[in-house]
Amino acid sequence: MSSATTPDIGTALVNAISNAIQALANVMGGVASALSQYSTNIGTVIVVGGLAVLAWRTMDRAVPFIRGIFGRLF
Repeated sequence: MSSATTPDIGTALVNAISNAIQALANVMGGVASALSQYSTNIGTVIVVGGLAVLAWRTMDRAVPFIRGIFGRLF
């Protein structure tokens, strides 16, 4: 009858921490891979969103000015 050897607490702790670090590295690698794969789409969305905000703010400021000019003319 053979008995399985149980690792001591130090070895078990080192293995658990190593596995946790490896899992975290795999997750971060997956995120980095996805970001690099879709970087063009992400950049396009950010630029279009910025242009939309710029257009909204410009119209928000320009409409009262234009309304004031037409109010004086008519």
